[in-house]
Amino acid sequence: MGTRGDVQPFCALGQTLKKRGWSVTMAAPAEFQEFVGSFEGLEFADIGRSVQKEVMETPEGMAMRTAGSLKVFSAARAFFNEGLLGSWFQSVLALCQYQQPTVLVLSSFVQLCGAGLIPDLLGLRTRVLLVHTIPMDLTSEFACPTAGWGLGARRGLGCLNSLSWVAGQKLVVERIYLPVAQRLADAAAARLHVPALRLDARFGCEGRTTLYVYSPSVLPKPADWGPQLHVVGAVFAPAHFTIRPDVAARLARKQSVAVSRRATLKRAADPQAGGAAPGAALSRALSIPTPAEMAGEGPSDEDSPGSGRGITTAVARVTGHGNSDALAGAGASSSSLASSTLPSPALEALDPGTGLPLGLQRYLDDAAAARVPVVYFGLGSMLATAFDGDRIEEILGQVKVTVCQLARSGTPLRAVIHTTPGAAAGGAPGAPFHMLTQPVDHGTLLPQCALAVHHGGAGTLHSVLLAGKPSIAIPCIPMTDQRFWAELLIRHRVAPGPLLQISAFSAARLNKLLVKALGNLEEYTANAERLARRIYAEDGAGRAADLIEAEIS
Repeated sequence: MGTRGDVQPFCALGQTLKKRGWSVTMAAPAEFQEFVGSFEGLEFADIGRSVQKEVMETPEGMAMRTAGSLKVFSAARAFFNEGLLGSWFQSVLALCQYQQPTVLVLSSFVQLCGAGLIPDLLGLRTRVLLVHTIPMDLTSEFACPTAGWGLGARRGLGCLNSLSWVAGQKLVVERIYLPVAQRLADAAAARLHVPALRLDARFGCEGRTTLYVYSPSVLPKPADWGPQLHVVGAVFAPAHFTIRPDVAARLARKQSVAVSRRATLKRAADPQAGGAAPGAALSRALSIPTPAEMAGEGPSDEDSPGSGRGITTAVARVTGHGNSDALAGAGASSSSLASSTLPSPALEALDPGTGLPLGLQRYLDDAAAARVPVVYFGLGSMLATAFDGDRIEEILGQVKVTVCQLARSGTPLRAVIHTTPGAAAGGAPGAPFHMLTQPVDHGTLLPQCALAVHHGGAGTLHSVLLAGKPSIAIPCIPMTDQRFWAELLIRHRVAPGPLLQISAFSAARLNKLLVKALGNLEEYTANAERLARRIYAEDGAGRAADLIEAEIS
């Protein structure tokens, strides 16, 4: 139902509950079993069909991806059909019958299939909670994130924000999801020989405790939300491996040169500040090709021989088995991490200290030794969901052209560009960029970068902020939460404006944003580091676990 950025918070919450003595199972489509299994102590269950695979591989998915504004409603109604929603409903039903959980936690998509009624249909005393990664409750303080309005109207025009929520509820939720969910609930009641139950506009979850697993430092709880709604903070997973002491020291040294690096960037952005632009010598040393030469893919670097296999994470559910303690279902926002690509056969060998591909880690080490900032471009996986191959090649080609133009102009930078599986890894000789084709952990990549360019999803946004890094957010899919979070980053001054959406993307516009971001990197980084300290202090996983346990106390 999404990407690794969507499922990671639920894995982290599951691990927190596991440490407190709960039995925890994460449910997701089958392709995510390996990822869920990488979290010690979590069990896996198959929830059914994957939204991302359906979007990529079915005619209904293709129609929804390519639908214009006039056809998007009919395309969405055809896509979210009984077959798709029913696979989730039946999986939750079977798990509840078998495990009889104490707590059932549902997220956005799983809630919309009507799964909140399942404990009542089965006569269970299971407590139902909701966990969301994006705002899902009406407020006048900001617009509905999936309305495509961004943050919406400012103070004094809150009625417009409320209107966006009402319109979304009436035109989308109640006309697309609710009829399907009601048919699924009625059919289940008939099979179980129990009275049918009517779904309300909240899919049987009115008044349920709801946990929002994003940072209140980024988006505070609205004053008009009730006491059952809790913004607990970001819930993030620890690294899946232990960094060697020598690598940890190396990362610390990279952090220690950040200030001098930022000063270098300021001098490069303003040659009048004294001295020649430091990047000029670097550009000559690299023998950087012209933008025209770099418009195509270069040969694969011998240090980066493999094309990548991604791990796409969709839905997670925390459940107990036998005399289970908890059962939870996690849906997805549109967020994406560097690992959210579709499967491909070969993976490059990994650095034993950081877990990053060997060629990538060497590239990052070389940039750190030269005290050159690295910009991470993490649009590749989201582009694969939204566009066909020709459009992806065009966009990534413009990214490479922009990086080369900046390097040739004397701006000191290197770039890691996350592309799609099957593309050549590494980079052409002398190119100021490294092409990344396989899944990586943001927790070890982002601390080695100075700036991240991404699509603005909630998961990626929090990963970048937790690393204390500024962003350039480029929303890729309309009518999702991406524009909402992108505008928040600009408001917090951890990203430059104006907002650039992928529909208006060009090398020239990207160039302007990169120049602005790099020229003000010290300010943006200081703001991001300040937010990171607040997010870490929130203990979102601990607060979420406390509220879940309070349901049964």
